[in-house]
Amino acid sequence: MRICDRWMQEGTTDRRGRSHPPQCTTAHEYRQIVRMAVTDRSVASQTVAQNTASVTHHSVTECTIQRRLQQSGLSARRPLHGLPLTQNHRRLRRQWCDERRMWAAEWNEVVFNAESRICLQHHDGRIRVWKHRGERMLNSCVMHRHTGPAPDIMVWGSIGYHSRTPLVRTADTLKQPALHLRGVGVGCPSLPSGLGHSHISTG
Repeated sequence: MRICDRWMQEGTTDRRGRSHPPQCTTAHEYRQIVRMAVTDRSVASQTVAQNTASVTHHSVTECTIQRRLQQSGLSARRPLHGLPLTQNHRRLRRQWCDERRMWAAEWNEVVFNAESRICLQHHDGRIRVWKHRGERMLNSCVMHRHTGPAPDIMVWGSIGYHSRTPLVRTADTLKQPALHLRGVGVGCPSLPSGLGHSHISTG
């Protein structure tokens, strides 16, 4: 019936073009929104909306901000957590990797062992950062975790090419490499317990 009425009134049965509300942000404002998110990766969409509204003098919703950022390829994801490294730390890590770059069978004779402090005081994981695909390791997308005194527990473990030890809770930091090697032999019978094997402490 509606098609017949449209034919009688307009002389056509084509569908009318649907009207969409105009975008509330211009191309210039769109670039500013993206620039704010890239400059401060952890900025909240509410903050971006407020700053944009203060400049444009018209309201912009958080949903609009999120859509604009998604259109540019940015999405809110949990940041990678890592320790703050100095240039010397980076140089030594690169040097260690370069020296062992051609290793193959040698890794069978190596046992990695490490201690880890599990901090009992940290944020609840609700902080997000804006990033494009493939930017997980970008320095501006990494959130450096707290390194000062805080309630924690210490755990220790080791891993070889074919075996690994159970995770052991320790009362304090292990200082002597010999203690690490004894832990390998006792904690994991399937792991070679001979002291002739190399071990690398990553703690």
